[in-house]
Amino acid sequence: MSENNALVIFGSTGDLTFQKLLPALARLNQLSNHLIQKIFLIGRQGKTLTDYITYGIDHGLDAKVILPLMDKLHYVFMQATEKDSYATLVPLLKPFSGRYIYLATPPSMFHFITASLSDLGLIEQGNPHHRCAYEKPFGENGSAANVLNDLLHEVIEEKQLYRVDHYLAKPLIQQLIKIRMQWATVGMESFWQSPHIERIQLVAHETVSILSRGKFYDATGALKDMVQSHLLETLALVMMDIPKRIDDVAAIQTNKIAFLRSLKPRIDQVVVGQYVGYPQELHVNPSSITETYAYVPLTSNLIRWKDTMMTLETGKKLDEKRTSIDVYFRDGHRLQFQIAPSVKVILDQDWLASLPTNIAHHLTTLSHHPFATEDAYVTIFSDFFQGNQTLFPSSKEIEVTWALIDQIKQKPLMPRRYQSLKDLTRK
Repeated sequence: MSENNALVIFGSTGDLTFQKLLPALARLNQLSNHLIQKIFLIGRQGKTLTDYITYGIDHGLDAKVILPLMDKLHYVFMQATEKDSYATLVPLLKPFSGRYIYLATPPSMFHFITASLSDLGLIEQGNPHHRCAYEKPFGENGSAANVLNDLLHEVIEEKQLYRVDHYLAKPLIQQLIKIRMQWATVGMESFWQSPHIERIQLVAHETVSILSRGKFYDATGALKDMVQSHLLETLALVMMDIPKRIDDVAAIQTNKIAFLRSLKPRIDQVVVGQYVGYPQELHVNPSSITETYAYVPLTSNLIRWKDTMMTLETGKKLDEKRTSIDVYFRDGHRLQFQIAPSVKVILDQDWLASLPTNIAHHLTTLSHHPFATEDAYVTIFSDFFQGNQTLFPSSKEIEVTWALIDQIKQKPLMPRRYQSLKDLTRK
């Protein structure tokens, strides 16, 4: 990272920026004040920073939280869809050798913004201190994602691209690779394969509705919103072959891709649902068949996992809020990585007595480990600024996960209406 750095946020007047990005930057500023010297906020809500903050407060911004950040903020009134307006940024950004561009915009704007900055020399292809981060969704399907990757690679290199998936930066998930590396030293990896594991289940249940996201959600649905990115990427971290070094990002990405390519969805067993009342939500088509729930069973053609079933399940307005990775062993025991509402590792205590001493000791320590609860976006910005791509999916990963979703959606899926999880019981 250079010593003179600026962050530019496109989409700065969106709820994500007000409720997540700015608070995370304020927190990171407390932890590492030297990382970023100036934050440029691009928008058209008001002409001054005061106007912008006033608008933000009306949209969920806590002005007290970002108060320590105020001396770094600079509001830029400009229209990001007009190419000529980018000249405004030249005198602002040229003094900074480190330029970090964060796009909290629709994917349709990703290439236009990146290319416009590139044309003015504000983003230089191959410059390690010039980076771009893109909020999900990255594309709308496999074809769109592939085209977007190709277009971006014309003006910026893969090592400068950071595709954001905040789910992967959740405290326990970001520790999965480290935990698996530890398992290799205590012998737990020998149990981490099909002869010992019957089923692995990833669950992301929410009790809330789609809230105010009707326009986005009705064009997306649970398969694209949760399964394509969050759940498949997490599954890859859980089940890929581990690299020899935790800092070998290329090996981590290669191993994730190899695992993802091995997956076969059991399309005839896929279940989708839509909660009762969804068509009446604001900005939702009254005739919508968009799914708010998805259950996806998968198998792998890797020898390591040939007889292990993997299931991904996510949904809105369900009975309980729970996000977890549940591992069911063939001897009847279970290991659970609980991601929400609390963060912890849960295991059957009577299982420990049957395990080798060093593995039992490690799992006991893990179950008592106080996982940090720092907001995911603090980790995302920290890694982005420091050039750590471990938790940012590569272009190949994006292409493979979209290919899986496209394969599932080739078969027409009519969602079942549900008021609770029991209405979705698989037959």
